[in-house]
Amino acid sequence: MKRLKFACIAVVVGLWHCGDDGEKGTSPVATIDSPQAPRALSVERIGDGEVWLNWQAVEGEDEVLYVVYRSVGDDAAVAIDSTFETRYKDQGLRYELEYTYRVTAINGGGESGLSNAVSGQPLNSLTPQRPTSVR
Repeated sequence: MKRLKFACIAVVVGLWHCGDDGEKGTSPVATIDSPQAPRALSVERIGDGEVWLNWQAVEGEDEVLYVVYRSVGDDAAVAIDSTFETRYKDQGLRYELEYTYRVTAINGGGESGLSNAVSGQPLNSLTPQRPTSVR
């Protein structure tokens, strides 16, 4: 019985120290750096109440979520949407306003800094009504 008890204790102690590198409380941990900021953000197209954006993918990253920020005038930029694509269509915009955009990238290591800023003002492609009752 003593021999079995000793064997069990030896196994438990052996497993406890398995992989022990001599330093207590430390173990190798993989760290992930936050991604670089997206580059070359540009307005691809401006349409009726919409602005189309595109940018270069973050290099060396397999799965990156991009967050699109928008501001108007001196207002603070607000995150309006996110996408795994490198293009985004912002729609339902007011014609008389100019919108400014920036993009960040997010991975397991955190969020990148902001991209360059671009601005666009949506077109109003509505045809005016023909005047009536004109004399």
